[in-house]
Parts: sequence; structure tokens; C-alpha cells
Amino acid sequence: HKDEDQCVNVDYGKDDITKKEEDYQITICQDGKFVATFDTENLRIKLLKNTNYRPFKFDEKINFSNQSDEIDETIAYFKINNDFIIEKFYNTDYKPPLFEETQDDNDIYFSDSDEITAKDKKNDSKKGEKNDEFKWSFDMSNIYKKNDDEFFVFIAISRINIREDMKNTKEKKKDDNKKHEKEHLSKISFKCVNKESVHVNVYENMKEDNKSKKGTAIYCIELKSQNRENENEVNKKENENEEKENGEKENIYTLNAVTCYYSNNISGICKFVRNSYDDNKLKRFIILNIHGIYNLEFSNNYGSFKLGEKFEYPQILKRKLSNWYSDRNDGCMTRLLSCIYDKYFLVTLYKKVIELLEVYSLEKMELETTVKRVKEEEDRLDNFIKKDNNNIYDNFIISRLHLCYTQGNNIIKLYCMENGLQVASKKFDEIEKIHLLEFIDSDEKLLIIGEDFKEDKDSKKDKKKLKFIVWDLYDTGKYELTELPMTNLENIDTRLAKISGNVLQIDDKGKVSSVLEKIEEVKKKKLYKVNKVVGPRIKLKEDIGKKLNGSSDEKHIIHYIEKIKFEPIVNDKEPWVSGDYERNSYRLYQHEEIEILQLIIGRSTVQIWHQIKDSNKGEPFLEYIWTNRILINQEREQTKLRIEKFEMFESNSKTNDFYLKVYWYERKDNEESTKEEEDEEICHIEDKIEEINKVNKMDEVEKEKRKQEIINSAKKVKRCEKVIQQKDIIEKFYAVRHACKALEHLNKRYINKELVDNYVRVRNYEEMITYIKHIIWKFVKYEPQNIKLLDVRYNIMKNLILGDCDDLIKFILFGDDKTFRNKNKDIVHIPSNKLWLGKKFLRDDDLDFDEVKDNPSIENKEFELQNNMELAMYHCKDKDSTIVAYLLEYYSSHAVNDAGWMCTVSKEIPMLFEYNYDDYAEKLFYKECFEGQTHDSLEVLEESYNKNFNAFGIQH
Repeated sequence: HKDEDQCVNVDYGKDDITKKEEDYQITICQDGKFVATFDTENLRIKLLKNTNYRPFKFDEKINFSNQSDEIDETIAYFKINNDFIIEKFYNTDYKPPLFEETQDDNDIYFSDSDEITAKDKKNDSKKGEKNDEFKWSFDMSNIYKKNDDEFFVFIAISRINIREDMKNTKEKKKDDNKKHEKEHLSKISFKCVNKESVHVNVYENMKEDNKSKKGTAIYCIELKSQNRENENEVNKKENENEEKENGEKENIYTLNAVTCYYSNNISGICKFVRNSYDDNKLKRFIILNIHGIYNLEFSNNYGSFKLGEKFEYPQILKRKLSNWYSDRNDGCMTRLLSCIYDKYFLVTLYKKVIELLEVYSLEKMELETTVKRVKEEEDRLDNFIKKDNNNIYDNFIISRLHLCYTQGNNIIKLYCMENGLQVASKKFDEIEKIHLLEFIDSDEKLLIIGEDFKEDKDSKKDKKKLKFIVWDLYDTGKYELTELPMTNLENIDTRLAKISGNVLQIDDKGKVSSVLEKIEEVKKKKLYKVNKVVGPRIKLKEDIGKKLNGSSDEKHIIHYIEKIKFEPIVNDKEPWVSGDYERNSYRLYQHEEIEILQLIIGRSTVQIWHQIKDSNKGEPFLEYIWTNRILINQEREQTKLRIEKFEMFESNSKTNDFYLKVYWYERKDNEESTKEEEDEEICHIEDKIEEINKVNKMDEVEKEKRKQEIINSAKKVKRCEKVIQQKDIIEKFYAVRHACKALEHLNKRYINKELVDNYVRVRNYEEMITYIKHIIWKFVKYEPQNIKLLDVRYNIMKNLILGDCDDLIKFILFGDDKTFRNKNKDIVHIPSNKLWLGKKFLRDDDLDFDEVKDNPSIENKEFELQNNMELAMYHCKDKDSTIVAYLLEYYSSHAVNDAGWMCTVSKEIPMLFEYNYDDYAEKLFYKECFEGQTHDSLEVLEESYNKNFNAFGIQH
């Protein structure tokens, strides 16, 4: 193919038979919206739209329950030959005959070059499985916009010569690919013509070379976007709703042309790297093999590609690739694949019991982060097992904030990308080998696909069982196990595609499906069985409560079950509210008069109180608290919590199952208005909604639609909602998270002197704080790793700082005399400057509460404070600075082993002088983390924790 820029017309066609048994690979683009498949035996390439696309949403949850698990919306489909030339295009609805369907015992099978008899065809059809001389690599880019209705996408394939490009053979030259570094790739354009034709009109001089040889081809698939036409109104509405949920416009793509850029001089693992700063640009295309990483340069309009700069691997990896993998069938290919995820490249280093993980950016071609840790005993044992199993490799994924890593065994480590500190470590006994990891549900959960080896009593051989585990990292800390059928486990890496919360699978027949959708189907069936157990709804009656002096309390409404006496165990638990206010109480559980569980809804909180009456006459204690966190200057009668719905159901559990939905009104962002104007609009909304509820002839769907129209039309206020159910009490994660927010909520009201103005209120407030702290204290003591996950996701340390919880912060950081805490394994809090996507570090009244609006200099601080260390220094200035001392001591002590601990301290040293913490700054420089170190980069303290002097007077 010496001629350049050739243009060829290719017809649409069909295949009467499939010559070889299908062997499929699948890949997905970097944003997860499109997917491509490749039959490596019959050389068919298909581009599809991911109809089960799951975008990253940080403010809302998307319901995928109505979607199909099958991905079958084809955009382009074509067949190539051994020289990467397109032989024919297929219609998007075309399904080629399966190999098993086109073969029978009387047929004559034709190979690529010879005629053979039927008895030999089966063995011949599987030549590709036995031929280890060549392997395939397959990748695709995002779809990029050319103009208003034209788009393009790249699909790359490489036929890799294992001996030349994945093995370090002695007779081979040092670098066979070096002479091709500046060579331009050949270019051929293929235009799609005549969809009705079944012939192929290929350029006459283009004769296929039946002999397989190495090479790489990049197909630029040009597409045209069309508007939906001839749709009925129902379909239009459905599409509009889908677009609204996904936040994107729906496009229909049709194939226009394909341009092929190819070279027979280089082969390796293909990888497209996206541009993080411009979604409509490709950053680079690289090819990785044993010699290094080759960057293919392209013109601004992607009209040409040429081999450009070559990047070397880190020396330790380079030595391993050259010396360790020459006796394996695929050379170092599997090892290199285990180092790649999205735009990142992982290098692992070991020295005795020290493990070092280096993550490089393929986009910037520079070191992104480093993880350094002392390996635990179980890791060392698993490492020994791993050395005896050549099929186990490192596996890692990277989310927007975290690195998840496993050595291929059943232990998973989660690290912070910003500073390399460990967030979590978990062992899954249900599996022995992990094949795949992926963050899903907007990085909230982790999908683990693993294998369990169990002895088969009949055959006495290992029986492979594929298991799917979904670990809910931040909401419950629990994980669910699902088993799904999957064939060809030996090719699982090429049969699964994953990126950005999307996981797809291709089966032996080329059918693409969503793994997550299948898991959710199994989960829905389980939930259906559980929901069937829920009993009938309980009818409730209302009564007026009583005050402490026995008189009627019309502000306190008691909801009770008929014929069951219910005496509330608490009456008024919002001591910061001056004056009388509305409350509603519900009995969730009552065993005679011995044990009572009461739910009470006040002005800004929902609380659950528990009382166990024994011989000591036990007092009620707080079980759960949730606050709406409304700003102080907005809290009043009109913005109180309102009950939209409360339902209670009979249950086999100790407490009755319930569903509570409350709502309240807040000022719209950046809206200036008086309280009178806001109250007037709130009353108007409530009156209109009440009128709608009284209409009997209107169905519930139409009522809800009318209500939303009224709420959305409001100009000064917005309506906020919250649903609380029985699971919120049962799940400790929920209770602790809300308890931390409640401490901040209450402290803001305590500092406001107008809300807490007498001894009784102060005593009741302090009693409430003690109960809330006890909820958190128990969780920290017994589940230190889970409190760290909560802190990483929801930054509960910030809530405790603003809640002035000195004693609780000290317990989290250092423990106490009764609580033994391993300094390395039981770390509860790690520093960070980066926030979860979509979250702001500060709320409107986080700095000086109601005084912020009166002081412009304070208001500007919102844009400067970025982490808990800065917040503590600002919040504690000119008053008790114990929290600052705790944090400085904690970070600097741990920094002896890892400098990542100082990520929020080192740049804030000038703030110590600015806010008059001069004494702390001076002592900080005497800490060991600032002393000269002569250790090697891999040398850290292995077992013992360095107990240096307490520069800040902290008693451990």
C-alpha cells in the first residue's frame, strides 16, 4: 500500500457463512457513552451506543430500572482483511450467521487459502486459539464534534507480534521499532455506497496478503447526526424525559465514511488518552510494548498520524519486562495491561516489607502520586502464593479522588490520590482471586468481580465460580454478593469493558449487555421478596399532648395506634428554640411499659428516643437525630419542618416499619428579600397545594404535577424535602453522619446568645450534646475504619470543628487510655484538600454564623479556606485553640513516616503567624518530620510507631 491518501468506495454486503469460530473483544470509550466490539477471528468491527450509559451525578440519583441490559443500538459495522483494509460494510441491523449455525457434518469448509474436508474444519477454525505468535489489542476514543451535525470517533486495533514486541529475545535487536519513530502512517479513505448492494468494490490493486503480520490501524469513523423524525408524541415525551434526566441531548448517528491510518512496522497495546481540559479534543494516542511507550502525533484536524516521541518505562519496570516474561505465551502483554487504567499507568516496587505504588499520568506523562506502605502479614502470605501463580496480576482503578488497588488476591486497598494515604483495607473471604474492579454509582460504590476456587467432590478439580460483589463504601459499609453466569473466564479481560461507572460484557455470540443492569435485576428480585414480608399499613389516631404540669399542650400532637396507650417519654427536645413550637410524636415500638421507642418531629430536627425501664428506672436516651441544617437567620415558624406523609406498617422486626417525608422552605440562592415577602410566598404555596389536595376527581399523578408547577414558580423561596425510614435507624452510617451534622447545627444556635438565654435551656442543650456525642463515640470506638470512610466522603471532621467538639476530636485522633489503637491500622482521619465533586467546603453560615453578612472581610474568607486545618485555625482564632493543637500534633507525628500527612499543613504555616499561633509554628519546626532525613525513599519504620515528644502538650 505505497500510494497515500487513496479513496475507495465500499458497498454494503452480507456474509453467507462465518468461516471461523467467533472470538470477541470489547472496549468502551473514556466517557462511557459508546462501545466497540471486535471479532478477532472473522475481523468484524462494530460501533454501538451504550444505551445503558450511567453518567456521574453528584447531586441526584438516576433511576436505571426501566432500561434493558442489552446494548444493541449499532452505529457502524464493517469487516476488514488481514491488511486492515475494509472489505465491506454491514447494515446496522445485520446479524452475521454464527459459526456453529453455518457448519454441519456434510459441509465443505474453506480456510483462507486451502480447501479441507469437514472432519478437519473444527480444528482449523480454532487455529487462533492455539496460535501464540500474534495477539490483538483494541481501543476506542470518545466521540468528538466536527461541526453541528458531523462527528467522528477513533477505533484502533493492533496485531501484536509477541516475539518481536512483547518478549526480550537474545537474537533480537535492542529496539526494533526505533527506526520507525518519525514515520507517517499510511492513509486510505473508505466511502459507504449503495446499501442495497451485496458486492464489494475495492480498489483493484489492493490484494489481501493471507499471511498474518504485525501492524496497527486507526479507523476514523465519520458520523452524521440526525434529528428524530416521524415520532409520535408519546415517544417524544419519553425521549425528552430521558434527556432531562441525563442532562444531554439525544442524537441519532449514521455512518458517513471511514478513514484508515495504518503501519505494519509497529505493534503493541493501543491506548487513546482523553484531554481533561477539553472534552472535544484527543490528547494523545499511544502504543505500549516491551520497548517503551510510543506517542503517535497527529495534526490539528486529525488528518494524519506519525510515530513521534518514545517514552521509557521506569527502570525497575523496564528490567522486569525484559527479564521476567520471556517464557510466557503472551510475553509481557498481560503485565503491561495490568498497569493501565484509563489515563493512568501504575508501577509497583517492593523492598523487603515495603511496598511503593507509583501512579503516572499518560496524559501529562509525569508522576501523579505515590503510595508507600508497610505490608501486613496477610499481604506477605498472599504475595508468596501469588509468586506461584503466573495468572495473578496487580489490578487497580482510579476515581476522581481515590486509587483502589489489589495484588490480584482477595484484599483491596483504597488510597487517597492527593497524598497517597490509605483510606481503607478490606478482605473478601468469599473470593480468592479478583479479576476486575470498578467504581460505580458516581464513585459511591465499588464493583468487585472475583473468582472462588472450590473443590468439586466428583471430579476432584478446581471448580471456578464467578462472583460479583458491590461494596457500598460510604452509606452502609456493607457489601452484597451476586453470582452471574459468564463463559470464557480465561478471556475475561477482553470480554469485559469498564470505565467511569459503566461495566459491559460481550458473550460468545457477540451480544453486548450491561453487567450492572443484570446485578440490579437480581437485587430487585431479592427486594421484592423482602417487600412482600412488609405487613399492612397501621391506622393512626391523634391526640393532644400534655405539658409537665399536666395541662394540655396543643402544640404537641400525639399519633397513636387505637386501643394502645402511648405516653410520650420526651416532650420538648429543641431547647434552642425560644417560645412554644409545633411537635409531632409517633410510637415506633412499645413493649408494655418496659421499653418504648418514640419519634418526635420538631421545628428543625427529627429525633428518635429510646427508653428501657428496668429496676433502675432508666432514663430516655437519644437513638437518632437528623437536622435540616437551615441557616440561623432563616429559622422561624414559617420555615419549620412540615409533615407531608407518615405511614407505619406492621413488621416482624422489633420496631414497626415506617415512612416519613418532611419538607421545609429556604431562601433561594442569591435572592434578596425580606422575611415578610418570603412568608407571604410560603403561605401562597401552601394554600394552593391544599386546594389541589381537596380536588377528588384529579388523579395522584396530575396532582403531583400541579404541585411541582406551583413550587417551581416560586421566586423567593425553594422547597426542600427529606425522607426518613426505618433503615436510617438501623444503619449506623446514617445515624453517625447525621449526628455529626447535628452537633454543628446545635452549636451554631448555642453561640447565638438570643436562642440560649437561661440556665434550664443551657442544661438541656448540654444534655442533648452529650447524647449526640455518645452516638458518635460508640461508632468511633468499635468501627474506626468505617468512621474514616464517612470522614473521607462527608468530611465529618469539619462538622466537629464547627461544633467545637474538642473532646470528640481528640478521641478520634488519639483514642484514649482504654482504647488501644494501632497507629498504622486504626487511623481514623486523614487530611485532604480536595472535595467530593459537586460539594462546597463551606456553607453560607459556616464561618461566623449570623455575623458573616455584616462583615465583608469575613465573607471573602469563604473563597480562601479549603481544608479542615485552615478552618480550625480561622474558627479558633482569638479563643480556645485546642483543636488546632490536636490537628498539628496528629498530622506532624504521622508525617515522620509519610510526607502526605502534611498536605494541609505545609502551605498553611503562614496562617499560623497571621492568626497569632506563633508558639505552635515554632514548635512545629522542631518536630521530627522537619528534621533532615537520610533514609532511602523506600525505608520507613516497619512495625513500631515513633513516639516523639508532645510539642503541643497533647496527652496520648
